[in-house]
Amino acid sequence: FPGAGSGTAADPYQITNWTQLDAVRHFPNKHFILMNDLGSTAAGYAALAGPSANDGKGWQPIGGAVIDVDLLEEIIAGLSDEWEEAFELVDPFAGRFDGQGFEISHLFINRPFDPALRDVVLIGDYSNETWHIDNGNDYPRPGWQHP
Repeated sequence: FPGAGSGTAADPYQITNWTQLDAVRHFPNKHFILMNDLGSTAAGYAALAGPSANDGKGWQPIGGAVIDVDLLEEIIAGLSDEWEEAFELVDPFAGRFDGQGFEISHLFINRPFDPALRDVVLIGDYSNETWHIDNGNDYPRPGWQHP
Protein backbone atom coordinates (compact mmCIF):
# COMPACT_ATOMS: atom_id res chain seq x y z
CA PHE A 1 0.00 0.00 0.00
CA PRO A 2 1.45 3.40 -0.96
CA GLY A 3 0.98 5.06 2.42
CA ALA A 4 1.05 4.73 6.19
CA GLY A 5 -0.45 1.87 8.17
CA SER A 6 -0.33 -1.91 8.01
CA GLY A 7 -3.95 -2.67 7.05
CA THR A 8 -4.95 -4.18 10.40
CA ALA A 9 -7.81 -3.12 12.68
CA ALA A 10 -5.30 -1.59 15.09
CA ASP A 11 -3.24 0.10 12.35
CA PRO A 12 -5.42 0.66 9.25
CA TYR A 13 -4.00 1.87 5.95
CA GLN A 14 -4.29 5.67 5.92
CA ILE A 15 -5.80 7.29 2.83
CA THR A 16 -4.87 10.93 2.13
CA ASN A 17 -5.09 11.09 -1.70
CA TRP A 18 -6.75 9.48 -4.75
CA THR A 19 -3.77 7.21 -5.48
CA GLN A 20 -4.12 5.64 -2.05
CA LEU A 21 -7.89 5.31 -2.44
CA ASP A 22 -7.34 3.63 -5.81
CA ALA A 23 -4.93 1.18 -4.16
CA VAL A 24 -7.77 -0.16 -1.98
CA ARG A 25 -8.66 -2.46 -4.90
CA HIS A 26 -5.40 -4.38 -4.36
CA PHE A 27 -6.08 -4.99 -0.66
CA PRO A 28 -9.82 -5.89 -0.53
CA ASN A 29 -9.68 -7.63 2.87
CA LYS A 30 -7.81 -4.94 4.81
CA HIS A 31 -8.75 -2.04 7.08
CA PHE A 32 -8.64 1.57 5.82
CA ILE A 33 -9.15 5.00 7.34
CA LEU A 34 -9.75 8.26 5.48
CA MET A 35 -7.53 11.01 6.93
CA ASN A 36 -8.97 14.06 5.11
CA ASP A 37 -11.52 15.14 2.51
CA LEU A 38 -10.85 13.99 -1.05
CA GLY A 39 -12.05 16.25 -3.84
CA SER A 40 -10.97 17.73 -7.13
CA THR A 41 -7.93 19.46 -5.59
CA ALA A 42 -6.49 16.32 -3.93
CA ALA A 43 -3.45 14.66 -5.50
CA GLY A 44 -4.28 12.12 -8.20
CA TYR A 45 -7.79 13.42 -8.96
CA ALA A 46 -7.30 14.18 -12.67
CA ALA A 47 -5.72 10.80 -13.43
CA LEU A 48 -8.04 8.63 -11.32
CA ALA A 49 -11.37 10.28 -10.54
CA GLY A 50 -11.86 13.29 -12.82
CA PRO A 51 -13.70 13.63 -16.15
CA SER A 52 -10.55 12.82 -18.18
CA ALA A 53 -9.59 9.74 -16.11
CA ASN A 54 -9.74 6.31 -17.76
CA ASP A 55 -10.49 7.60 -21.28
CA GLY A 56 -13.38 9.77 -20.06
CA LYS A 57 -14.99 7.02 -17.97
CA GLY A 58 -13.76 8.54 -14.71
CA TRP A 59 -13.37 6.51 -11.53
CA GLN A 60 -12.96 2.74 -11.92
CA PRO A 61 -15.16 1.28 -9.15
CA ILE A 62 -13.42 -1.10 -6.79
CA GLY A 63 -14.52 -4.68 -7.47
CA GLY A 64 -16.97 -5.75 -10.10
CA ALA A 65 -18.79 -8.67 -11.58
CA VAL A 66 -18.88 -10.76 -14.69
CA ILE A 67 -22.40 -10.63 -16.10
CA ASP A 68 -24.27 -13.54 -17.69
CA VAL A 69 -25.75 -11.47 -20.53
CA ASP A 70 -28.21 -14.19 -21.61
CA LEU A 71 -29.66 -14.49 -18.11
CA LEU A 72 -29.71 -10.69 -17.78
CA GLU A 73 -31.77 -10.46 -20.98
CA GLU A 74 -34.22 -13.03 -19.53
CA ILE A 75 -34.51 -10.95 -16.35
CA ILE A 76 -35.16 -7.76 -18.31
CA ALA A 77 -37.78 -9.58 -20.42
CA GLY A 78 -39.50 -10.76 -17.23
CA LEU A 79 -38.68 -14.43 -17.88
CA SER A 80 -36.50 -14.79 -14.77
CA ASP A 81 -36.01 -13.10 -11.41
CA GLU A 82 -32.68 -14.68 -10.52
CA TRP A 83 -30.65 -11.48 -10.19
CA GLU A 84 -27.88 -12.90 -8.03
CA GLU A 85 -27.24 -15.77 -10.48
CA ALA A 86 -26.63 -13.27 -13.29
CA PHE A 87 -23.46 -11.94 -11.65
CA GLU A 88 -20.17 -13.53 -10.63
CA LEU A 89 -18.34 -11.31 -8.15
CA VAL A 90 -14.79 -10.29 -9.05
CA ASP A 91 -12.52 -9.07 -6.25
CA PRO A 92 -15.33 -7.85 -3.96
CA PHE A 93 -14.42 -5.42 -1.18
CA ALA A 94 -14.60 -7.38 2.08
CA GLY A 95 -12.61 -5.07 4.33
CA ARG A 96 -13.45 -2.15 6.60
CA PHE A 97 -13.37 1.51 5.54
CA ASP A 98 -13.74 4.27 8.15
CA GLY A 99 -14.42 7.65 6.59
CA GLN A 100 -14.09 9.41 9.97
CA GLY A 101 -16.69 11.93 8.81
CA PHE A 102 -14.55 13.17 5.92
CA GLU A 103 -16.05 13.62 2.46
CA ILE A 104 -15.18 12.07 -0.89
CA SER A 105 -16.51 14.49 -3.50
CA HIS A 106 -16.29 15.33 -7.21
CA LEU A 107 -16.07 11.63 -8.03
CA PHE A 108 -16.76 11.42 -11.78
CA ILE A 109 -18.22 8.18 -13.15
CA ASN A 110 -19.40 7.83 -16.74
CA ARG A 111 -20.17 4.14 -17.18
CA PRO A 112 -23.82 3.81 -18.29
CA PHE A 113 -23.50 0.05 -18.80
CA ASP A 114 -20.17 -1.63 -18.41
CA PRO A 115 -20.51 -5.44 -18.34
CA ALA A 116 -17.41 -5.66 -16.14
CA LEU A 117 -19.12 -3.74 -13.32
CA ARG A 118 -22.10 -4.61 -11.16
CA ASP A 119 -22.88 -1.21 -9.69
CA VAL A 120 -21.48 2.17 -10.60
CA VAL A 121 -20.34 3.51 -7.26
CA LEU A 122 -17.12 4.17 -5.38
CA ILE A 123 -16.95 0.50 -4.46
CA GLY A 124 -18.62 -1.45 -7.24
CA ASP A 125 -18.96 -4.75 -5.43
CA TYR A 126 -18.52 -5.93 -1.94
CA SER A 127 -18.89 -9.11 -0.01
CA ASN A 128 -22.34 -8.80 1.59
CA GLU A 129 -21.21 -10.82 4.59
CA THR A 130 -18.02 -9.05 5.59
CA TRP A 131 -17.61 -5.58 4.08
CA HIS A 132 -18.18 -2.50 6.19
CA ILE A 133 -18.03 1.25 5.63
CA ASP A 134 -18.13 3.46 8.72
CA ASN A 135 -19.02 7.14 8.62
CA GLY A 136 -19.69 7.14 4.89
CA ASN A 137 -22.50 7.18 2.38
CA ASP A 138 -21.99 4.17 0.10
CA TYR A 139 -25.46 2.65 -0.16
CA PRO A 140 -25.32 -1.11 -0.82
CA ARG A 141 -27.97 -2.78 -2.90
CA PRO A 142 -28.65 -6.52 -2.66
CA GLY A 143 -28.86 -6.86 -6.44
CA TRP A 144 -28.16 -4.88 -9.56
CA GLN A 145 -31.15 -2.79 -10.55
CA HIS A 146 -31.94 -2.21 -14.21
CA PRO A 147 -32.54 1.54 -14.74
